[in-house]
Amino acid sequence: MNIKRHDPRGERERTLRHPDPGNLRDHVVEGVTEHLATMTYTPDNLLQHLAIKLNQIAPILKKNKTRFGRFINRFNGESAEYITIDGMVLIQLHEILGEALPTPLEAKYQYDVDPTDLKEFYNRAREIVQISSVKRPR
Repeated sequence: MNIKRHDPRGERERTLRHPDPGNLRDHVVEGVTEHLATMTYTPDNLLQHLAIKLNQIAPILKKNKTRFGRFINRFNGESAEYITIDGMVLIQLHEILGEALPTPLEAKYQYDVDPTDLKEFYNRAREIVQISSVKRPR
């Protein structure tokens, strides 16, 4: 499985913005973001979350077939090459599958994952966790 840490900002943007150490807003946003990224899911909710992510990639792949569609994808910050997933989701997915993580992951970060790899892991987890409320990805 090809996993790499997601970088939401470019190198230039990182060097331009230096957060004010006394800025309360930055501390609150960072704390809330870290808390939300490390929330644990039940196996049912985890599969529902993954199904939603996999369903979201279908229109992106369809748009990626034309030059204008690739422009729209780029403009919206979407990529057909990867899906951005929280580290905690990947950790829990590997726990359900009973596999060791291919690389050390931190729950508070987001990671870029190949959609075909994620779909394979989703299908394997779906066999382990039998539920009827999850819609299959298209």
